[in-house]
Amino acid sequence: MTMTPLDGSVSLDVNNLFRKPKVCFDWEDLHYFVMFSAIRSLSGAAKVLGVEHATVSRRIASLEKSLNVKLVDRRKRLYELTDEGRRLAAIGRQIEAQTQAIGRLAVAAQVVQGVEVTISAPPSVAVEKLVPQLGAFRAMHPGIVLRLLGDHQYSSLSSCQSDLCIRFSRPVESGIVARRNGTASFSFYCARFYLEERHPEHYEFIAYDNELMSDSQNG
Repeated sequence: MTMTPLDGSVSLDVNNLFRKPKVCFDWEDLHYFVMFSAIRSLSGAAKVLGVEHATVSRRIASLEKSLNVKLVDRRKRLYELTDEGRRLAAIGRQIEAQTQAIGRLAVAAQVVQGVEVTISAPPSVAVEKLVPQLGAFRAMHPGIVLRLLGDHQYSSLSSCQSDLCIRFSRPVESGIVARRNGTASFSFYCARFYLEERHPEHYEFIAYDNELMSDSQNG
């Protein structure tokens, strides 16, 4: 309904007063944001998603622009979620959980003759623990084709990068089942002459340098 004043002033469309603004955004942007919100690290989210950290940053900025809402506070080498960002992340995790449930339902409803299962594991675990058992597994389950990936990087289950993932740390993705499957022992190693030439207080260790540690925590 349009009201036109008799004095010739600007007309008023009453319908526009009650019309809700339309909000459109890219669902993939939301996926990237939810992954970042779970890990709280651009580089960590990028590893899971298999992209550069700049892509994650660009996706978050795109979502903010589409929603016209500030989701993160950008500081030097550090992104912090705003209150709106935390609320959206919670909603996004629920959406992704439902999306994954739809995918599982669709897969379960299909009758597949040959099933391919991708397992991602650190190379040492793959070689020492998994490969020796492949023959016996194949004999017991001839209809399953195993694809083994030796990889140290994160492998996203929700993005179908793998079906099973073995890692030395807890997963950060939501909507997945995680179980402790064993323990691993680690030790320090060096040449014998190194111990003979140095006192314990002078030992030097090969590990992450400060820059890498800072990037892994804040990137």
